[in-house]
This record gives sequence, C-alpha cells and structure tokens, in this order.
Amino acid sequence: MAIRWIAENVAIAIHEEQLAEHGGPIGVRDADCVVMILGLAEGKISESRFAEWILAHSSG
Repeated sequence: MAIRWIAENVAIAIHEEQLAEHGGPIGVRDADCVVMILGLAEGKISESRFAEWILAHSSG
C-alpha cells in the first residue's frame, strides 16, 4: 500500500468535518503547526528542524 499525500486544504476540511461530527471548537488551533507536521510526515523538513520549531513555539 502506497502512501497518498493530501493537500493542506483537504486535511483542514477533513478536520472540520470531524469537528462537526464529534464536537469541539471550530477551526484549527495552530495552522503553522499543521503545516510543520505535514511537512515532517512528507519528508519536506527534517526531524531536527521540526524539533527546533517546537522548542521555539512552545510556551514555558
């Protein structure tokens, strides 16, 4: 089974559909994080770059 990547707008639409079905606040809490994790999963950014991003954007 080959991995099929979906576009960011499709991922957001799926997320919104899940929220409508199961409840929860509307929207995406952190769209930049979605872009970063999709980039990591697709191999567009390295794990070390993702870790740097997380450290730079985490509170505390």
